[in-house]
Amino acid sequence: MERSFMAEMYYPPMDLAASNTDSGQRCPERAGEPASDLLLSLFARESLRIGVALSKRARELGLSVQRPKHEGDAGLDLQAMIDTPEQTVTILPHESKRIPTGLFIDMPDTPGPFVLNCQILSRTGLGMRGLRPWAVLVDPGYRPERDDPNGLVLGLGNEGKEPVEISLGDRVAQAVFSLALGPSSVIQEVGINDINFNTNRGSARFGSTGR
Repeated sequence: MERSFMAEMYYPPMDLAASNTDSGQRCPERAGEPASDLLLSLFARESLRIGVALSKRARELGLSVQRPKHEGDAGLDLQAMIDTPEQTVTILPHESKRIPTGLFIDMPDTPGPFVLNCQILSRTGLGMRGLRPWAVLVDPGYRPERDDPNGLVLGLGNEGKEPVEISLGDRVAQAVFSLALGPSSVIQEVGINDINFNTNRGSARFGSTGR
């Protein structure tokens, strides 16, 4: 991955003052520090940077790291790297295809129970036409091979009734970054008798809240 094409993305501080839960049990190295302070430190400009780079082949084809089109946009647009003579791919109804992006994402480790991750979501325009990415969650430790020209590969499915044509450089999906509670930090196996079944929802399932 060539760092000369690194794009650093910054997240502004969040107002989490209302959350005063002590994070000591879940984050021993920062015991006694309020969860709000821990989250604020994660979102500080100087402590959270997500590296984004393109493969050499993607740059040769004219792709670029996309920038938000509007201030406050949450998603990073992903371009299709169609490396064929025609530079187009057609996805028929009820068909799925793998679409490379040539993108490499470098998410840093985060302290305590929080895990930075990347979710791949559809874009509104193509979603209206039935084109949607497979459910994709990119873990922070995932890296394609350094010399892999394809980088991050998306699975796109056409759930519509008409063929959808994708051309080189089309913005076909968006990456949204978020924090999750990592299972290795917070999950504890217990016996069935240790499960709290006394909840407001109980065993009510599909449709239990009405239409």
